[in-house]
Amino acid sequence: MSGRSSRGHAPGPVRPRFLVLGPVAVALGDGHRAPAPRDQVVLAALLAHRNTVVPASRLAGWAWPERDAPSRNALQARISRLRGLLGPGRAAGLEFRSGGYRLRVPAGEADDDLLRDAVDRARWLLGADQPVAAGEVLTAGLELWRGEPYAPHGQAPFAATAVAALRELHRTARLLRCAAAREAGDLDGAVAAGRLLVEEDPLWPGGRAELMRALDAAGRRAEALDVYEAGRRLVAEATGLEPATELRSLQQRILREERSRARTRLAGPGVLDPLGMLRWLAEAGDVEPALRLGVRCAWGWWLTGDRARGRSLIHELLVRYRNGGCSDRTLDLRARAWAGALSVHDRDQHRALRDARDALAALGTSWAGTDALAAVLVAERHHERGERAAARELLGGAVRSLRAADDVWGLALAELVEARGLLLSGSCDAADRAATAALSRFERLADPAGQLAALDVLGYSSEVHGRYRAAARHHLRALEYAVHGDWPHARGRQLARLGSVLGLAGDPEAGRARLTEALALGRELGSHQLAAYALNGLAVVDVRTGTPARARHRHREALGWYRDTGSGSGVAFTAAALSRVVGDAAERRSLQREALRAALGTGDPRSVAYALESAAVTARTPLDVATLTGAARELRRRTGRELPPGEQPDLARAAGRAAAAAGADFERHAGAAAGTVARGDDAAVYALAATVLAPAG
Repeated sequence: MSGRSSRGHAPGPVRPRFLVLGPVAVALGDGHRAPAPRDQVVLAALLAHRNTVVPASRLAGWAWPERDAPSRNALQARISRLRGLLGPGRAAGLEFRSGGYRLRVPAGEADDDLLRDAVDRARWLLGADQPVAAGEVLTAGLELWRGEPYAPHGQAPFAATAVAALRELHRTARLLRCAAAREAGDLDGAVAAGRLLVEEDPLWPGGRAELMRALDAAGRRAEALDVYEAGRRLVAEATGLEPATELRSLQQRILREERSRARTRLAGPGVLDPLGMLRWLAEAGDVEPALRLGVRCAWGWWLTGDRARGRSLIHELLVRYRNGGCSDRTLDLRARAWAGALSVHDRDQHRALRDARDALAALGTSWAGTDALAAVLVAERHHERGERAAARELLGGAVRSLRAADDVWGLALAELVEARGLLLSGSCDAADRAATAALSRFERLADPAGQLAALDVLGYSSEVHGRYRAAARHHLRALEYAVHGDWPHARGRQLARLGSVLGLAGDPEAGRARLTEALALGRELGSHQLAAYALNGLAVVDVRTGTPARARHRHREALGWYRDTGSGSGVAFTAAALSRVVGDAAERRSLQREALRAALGTGDPRSVAYALESAAVTARTPLDVATLTGAARELRRRTGRELPPGEQPDLARAAGRAAAAAGADFERHAGAAAGTVARGDDAAVYALAATVLAPAG
């Protein structure tokens, strides 16, 4: 994303060269200039297909729809006038090649690019708890909007797709500005903006949900529920369906909170939720019992997705506990271990992991049941980060304690975390066996939460094997457990998993629907991890359905979060996937090098293979393609799982073209690269790829 260094600040004055957020025009030093009508059609068509070659015959047909065979000379005259309008310094950007014309528009030279950038930056700022700055960025971006996009040609066939995407972008920017106002405390402004969104599109769930949130934040719960009911009636009359999941979930949350407050006013602290009860105990002076209960509740908070609230409460109680002068060191260490375990997916995860490990080490080698569970969860996060030694050490200690206590359930959980570690390190068959055994144990224990977690690993394993329909079945079963258990974070994760495998299985629209629902839920819950995962899944679907520009924006947003949190596996996949859809060669190489470094850090051969395959898609020469695909093939062979057919169609096309161009040399170079990888280590893989991924020139 361009402009990343200016996060937290409103952008300065913007001067785009090309204007499409209103009447099509070119911005010159003395203001905006619209070409003559026929020239404007040509310019609009080139901008709608910028940076790609538009066949001259198609361009002429758009400019002269009333003629059966438009004159090529007439089109050349229009192109010449456009070059004159652009000026001598820019005329070279409008070039003829391969029987057509291409208008090169660098990033940031069109006003719609700047609006997209504003939306991307605002999302990051909202995630970083900077709503005022996000609102300023969005206000500046929305000032670029001058009316109907691509006017007066917005209804033309060449502009229809671009116009639809820009209308959605404009609506998203306004929705985010409403959310920024709400989070910044400007509740009157948020309510007013939300009402405008609902008035303009009464059936759009996004605007209605944001108005409900603003009214709820302003303490106007009855009005928020009325907004939901009015929307429910409209949807029922128009479609016969129920409101969107996002709206139903929001209504249920508001109802639960209102009922809870009503009961509390009537009955006192005895009916508070667990977090409220513990705070009530602490405020009454019983800090040590509150902390002891908090440690016992910590596993439930982790499971149901209330990690942030649970972590905050334990931190709060620890401060009160220490200030109270109590001396139970063991309780203090257990609380610190759980505070760290509940924080290992946050931005400050390095410190959380260190604090949890230090507390567990100070407790000694024999952990109580709750201590062992904290160790298992910390071990799982180390597996996800590719830190195998730390994960094995913690998991080994936890298993010893769980066996000594004859804790069958805890051992099943430890086996499941071990299965996930095996899967992440490329030992797919062993992971399958361990996850299947864990699922069987959880079924015997009649534990739906354990079954959900085991099905999640089995679904991921089936995806790795290329058995997408089986993966979908596993995730669908897990989703049912999440819904029945009322675990919103688990529900969002399974929706995202299910959406991704449906897209891979050849049903992109069904996948998109699930992923969109997961993204909305992640943002509602404030879960950046879930949102990033859903964004990547949606981007993959976008690429498969021919909308790479949208994929770029989604991948960029996800990559920003993964970079901020230091997630090696997240950076490895997202940087590699983004490199496949960016246009700038230097940025592409930089992303590919970043992806390879991160993938090597995870220790997962499949992650390294994907980074190499992504580089092969855009490699400069056929022999570079051979080198990269040969090395990736050997890494996948090492895990016992070849690349599933059809999973990467862009790679298949690139390899097919390269093999046709290089002939026998293609397999010879691929075999040599595979041999180098088979004989070497990570350093050998990086050295092999370094020359291919070096900056051009």
